[in-house]
Amino acid sequence: MHYRAYFLFIAIILVAGSCHSQENTDVISIGFHSDNCADCNTLKSKMKKMNRKYFTSPIVFIKYDKTNAKTKAKAETKLAEWGMLEIASRVEGLKKVILYNAHTHKKVVQLEYDDSVEELEKKIDMALAQAKLN
Repeated sequence: MHYRAYFLFIAIILVAGSCHSQENTDVISIGFHSDNCADCNTLKSKMKKMNRKYFTSPIVFIKYDKTNAKTKAKAETKLAEWGMLEIASRVEGLKKVILYNAHTHKKVVQLEYDDSVEELEKKIDMALAQAKLN
């Protein structure tokens, strides 16, 4: 019985991992964030509420905190892996999440801290649908 649970666990990891490979990803979400920013934390809280909905979607979420050297370096490594470091480095300001087409690296839509959860979901769904057309 334990073997069955173990193999199910491995299968889930493999499926989840394959959803986030570069060839299977349609949208890259970059959150421009600082832990000291109240509006950033409002947006972060809303995004966390949607985690389950988009867990297996072809979207990668990257939190880019330019104000913390440790998390900045970690995010920049991930951004470089996805070919997005130069683009993300040019973005100024916080309190937003920008969704990019993973194949063209073009901006699709911007999520704002004052968007409702429903508005955020509509924007993410639109970005995923638009990326499928390319």
